[in-house]
Amino acid sequence: MLAVGLTFKKLWGGGHNIINADFFSHLKPFKTYTTPKPQWQLDLRYPLLCPDNAFDGVFSEHVLEHLYIDYALSLLKEIFRILKPNGTLRLSVPDLDFRVKEYLADKQDEKKKNLANEHIRKLTQEWLHLSVWDYDRLHYELESLGFISIQRSSCGNGRDPLLLFDLKERAYESLYVEASKPA
Repeated sequence: MLAVGLTFKKLWGGGHNIINADFFSHLKPFKTYTTPKPQWQLDLRYPLLCPDNAFDGVFSEHVLEHLYIDYALSLLKEIFRILKPNGTLRLSVPDLDFRVKEYLADKQDEKKKNLANEHIRKLTQEWLHLSVWDYDRLHYELESLGFISIQRSSCGNGRDPLLLFDLKERAYESLYVEASKPA
């Protein structure tokens, strides 16, 4: 299994057969990590240096939004390449639909309407976010890359128990999607 992002903090010492990978680029220099460091430091904007069909599953939590859309799509293409046939991708991103609904609700509230744009600002400008995602866009992109059985999921629920490392504190704002590589 491959975990992309800060997942290594949750897996440390858990006895899981998972390779933990995270950004190693201008976004997060290696020296800024606290112990433990990820096993594989890489720049997710570029092809992943590993063979085709290498992993049974890939878990990615709140990573895609830190890439410009073209790089994010390239990463999804790479994930498809390195997944074994019947392998599962589980990913989560901040949910654009959630933020838009919050924004629209606050615009109707006399006390909140002046600051309603904070919902969109948080999604697009905090935490070095460079792209935004909703289910329709993710489904479209995953399907166009060849993924099948694409479906919305939820925090802690999914088809492969080895890929359920969701951070509960992100559940309220997250979109969870799972997809498989065909046999």
